Amino acid sequence: MPGVLVNKKDAQESLNWVKFIAQDENCVEAIANHDTNTEPHTIVL
Repeated sequence: MPGVLVNKKDAQESLNWVKFIAQDENCVEAIANHDTNTEPHTIVL
């Protein structure tokens, strides 16, 4: 969980959704972060 939260319940639900979607066989990539070092990129199918 992030260190600073406005609503802990909403944050947990959001992360649970990302985890659920990431497990889908059609999901190519799931990124849930605020890391300023994450480079924007394009996924080519």
